Amino acid sequence: MKDKAGREIMKIEDTNWYRNAGKQPLREQGFTPELMLRIEQAAAHRNSRDFIKFNLGKSRVLTGLAAALLVLFLLWPKDGIQQGDLNSESAIKSQSATSSQPFPSPGATKYLPTFNSADFEFNGKNYFMTLPLDRDRNGSYAADTSEGILWSPAPPMKKHTKTKLLYPTEPYTLYLSSKEQTELSPYVARRVYTFPLYAGGAQAYNFLVGIYGFGENVFLITGAQNVDEITAFPLRISMLNMEQVASGKLVKPRELFTLETSSNDQNKSFLAFDQQGQSILLVDIATGQSENDKDRVRLYDLKSQTMRELDTAIEMGKEGSVVIAQYKLVGVKRSAEIFMKIGWQWYADGARQ
Repeated sequence: MKDKAGREIMKIEDTNWYRNAGKQPLREQGFTPELMLRIEQAAAHRNSRDFIKFNLGKSRVLTGLAAALLVLFLLWPKDGIQQGDLNSESAIKSQSATSSQPFPSPGATKYLPTFNSADFEFNGKNYFMTLPLDRDRNGSYAADTSEGILWSPAPPMKKHTKTKLLYPTEPYTLYLSSKEQTELSPYVARRVYTFPLYAGGAQAYNFLVGIYGFGENVFLITGAQNVDEITAFPLRISMLNMEQVASGKLVKPRELFTLETSSNDQNKSFLAFDQQGQSILLVDIATGQSENDKDRVRLYDLKSQTMRELDTAIEMGKEGSVVIAQYKLVGVKRSAEIFMKIGWQWYADGARQ
């Protein structure tokens, strides 16, 4: 058929692809509503003056708060190893109602990470967390627990105009996903807890810097930073009981103790968990040259919620891929699995090897 100008006109029914395209929209493998949203976000950011450039390689870009945090403490995750103040009663009720919901029905369980996904591996199984283009995948965390995968996506960040530190514009939130669901997505997860955005002031923000799971015990490492000034801030170690999470009860991380951090580049410390003794080992490694310098060893008992100093030597070794710290308690040798290393010196020592 031709139009008045003599040009060929193709009928829609003559093109199979056009007719078939409307049968199953967004059903092709990997093409989901979430992906469509990310495409729209990418288009919006591409036209914005505040477009953020991302490093798509394996190395981290250490800018703003990330650089400041690494100067204060460097985190090595375990193997396989983020609107407004939510302290109000209404927010807690909303959290409780959400946490009591069962897992949504999982969709496809294939491992299909994207270029901006945070990737994790637990017990030989891979998981991925798809993130919007304005999020840093290195600020996302996940841990294997007795009740599923507990995880937190990196919130959007903004740079302070004076100090250039990054701070979150949305609070960190914890989600729980089934171990069968390889994509860690809030659409197929249960919201467990949302941290308050602010930490006691308009310029002080809460940060999540680690999640470590040991069965029903999950340890959360958080800190609060005033973005008006670059200073070392203490770390808070809290715990979640996953059996309570699974029961649908209202849960809130129970703070165990606080660690004062130092800007001294030579400091080396670590936290380790003694599962048999249900206690956390805190070790400040002596870095002085004197033979009289000794490691400072403290033990926090989870049952009694008490801390005490130990007079014991520390021996470090590996069991497979797990780093173990051995110590003595009342003459009995015990072992604890190291889950967090603190201090720039760890990085410096590793770089020299």
